[in-house]
Amino acid sequence: APLIEQSLERVLAILESHFANHAYLFGGRLCLGDLGLFGQLFQISTDPTPGAMMRERAPGVMAWIESLLTPAPGGAFAAWDDLAPTLRPLLVDEIAGLFLPWSVANAAAIEAGDETFSVDLADGPFSQTPQKYHARSLAEIRRKYAAATNPDLDAILEETGCLGYL
Repeated sequence: APLIEQSLERVLAILESHFANHAYLFGGRLCLGDLGLFGQLFQISTDPTPGAMMRERAPGVMAWIESLLTPAPGGAFAAWDDLAPTLRPLLVDEIAGLFLPWSVANAAAIEAGDETFSVDLADGPFSQTPQKYHARSLAEIRRKYAAATNPDLDAILEETGCLGYL
């Protein structure tokens, strides 16, 4: 629980800063990344304890959640140089530091038929039972990455520590 709570606090702080300057995750235009992140954060916002924390510490994130309930057409995607100050910490600390190592260990446990798995994350060791959905999710992320055609993507993923997991 402490690892998950600390991660949520960091994510909210990063996104609060990000949404102060950008309407959506990648600038002025809604994308699939917004929708994926929205699903998780919307659910958290409806839980009394983390929802109260979000309303207190991350009003910009709450406003972004509200805006996605009825999204409006927006502007253009922003350049990485404009997004990097706030998205780089999200990618480095949360995605490459926690989510992807956990996802890879989870998928390996599913493939091996293990009933539990442990993984050393940036915040320390973490153990749990494997989750089939997340193994399929990692496979889909890898499939989408393999199909991506943005020439700058590899450099961003390498710089943030994400590429090796994909």
